[in-house]
Parts: sequence; C-alpha cells; structure tokens
Amino acid sequence: MRNLEEKIKNNEDLIRKYTLDQWIALLKHICISCIKRPSEKETEAIMRADSYKVEYEEGKIIKIELYTNNLCWEDFKMELNILNIVISRQKGHSTFEQVTFIPLEVFKILNDGIFKGK
Repeated sequence: MRNLEEKIKNNEDLIRKYTLDQWIALLKHICISCIKRPSEKETEAIMRADSYKVEYEEGKIIKIELYTNNLCWEDFKMELNILNIVISRQKGHSTFEQVTFIPLEVFKILNDGIFKGK
C-alpha cells in the first residue's frame, strides 16, 4: 500500500509541474502521436479541441478530460488521471474505445530527462 501512496504522491507532483493549459497542449500532441496515420481532419480536430472537464481534490488537479467534438461519432477523448494518460476513440453514440494508455511513471521518466543524457 505504501508503494501506491508514493506513486500517487509522485504523480501529483508531476501533474502540478504543468499548468492546465500546458497539460491540454501535451494531451493533444500525445493523442496525435498515438494515432497510426492521423488524417489532416483528425489532426485539426485534435488541435482545436476545447471541450474539457477538470476534477480537483484539495485544490489540486487530479483529472483532465479533453474531447474533440466535430468528427461525427469518431471523436477523441484525451484523459490525464492520477495514474495514466489515456487516449480513446469514440465508437458509436456514446461509447469510447481505448486507443492507448501511458502510465504517468513512464511520462515522468521521459520528463526527467533520461534521454537528455542525465
């Protein structure tokens, strides 16, 4: 249980490292990079996405959901939560199917500069 508490604390610190606007921009770029061959229409819809929901706990962001809304039943949902970044694609009226997820620990490793020669 202690490991989970530490993981959540570390993830909270990572989430606080960026502003809401920075996370939204990151989620958009992550979504585009997770699509095999994004069309120009998909890329444009993702970059223009401005429909989002934010959840806070004790004044801290714990979840961000960002949606595209003009791909006619094939929209994207980009989600940052306390454990993962999840990218999903709409299938039908209200069902979203997960495209990929990235554990925040992986994002943290990349963010901390493992590939920057540190």
